Amino acid sequence: MKKLMIFGLFLIGATLNSVAQDAFDAFFQSQQSDEHTIKLNLEGDFINMFIAEELKKEGNKDMSFESRVDQVKLLIYDNVADNKVVVKGLVSSFRDNGYDQLIQLREGKNTVEVFSKDNGDVITSAFAYITSDDNKMILAKVRGELSMSDLNLVIDKMSEN
Repeated sequence: MKKLMIFGLFLIGATLNSVAQDAFDAFFQSQQSDEHTIKLNLEGDFINMFIAEELKKEGNKDMSFESRVDQVKLLIYDNVADNKVVVKGLVSSFRDNGYDQLIQLREGKNTVEVFSKDNGDVITSAFAYITSDDNKMILAKVRGELSMSDLNLVIDKMSEN
């Protein structure tokens, strides 16, 4: 009986893990780095340490950054032609899974779109894609807890520069 219960818990965990994997995660796993594609999977500790160091460099030692990034996945393409259909599918998938469009900018063939899922005043997951007229594309997914006040801080710092 104990073995049956452990096996049942294992099956439930495996099912939840596969449901938790979204279209981007599946697409990310299927991609390979080559001379035209860069695939990066950055853990949150690295990103959080980088943000803290940048705040120190800016002289903001007393400024608190409450957000926590758990993971950043990036796919950078030199030639996007074959992946435009995939991007449309990913965007559709994020919309179907409760993500709201946060930013949409277009100028000619240059595009920036950001989708996010939030829990009140905290973004828990975000997906972005950037395309340029020179046939390059960046896909990014961020998982963690990003507060709106911290995002405003980052936007303010970027505006200063």
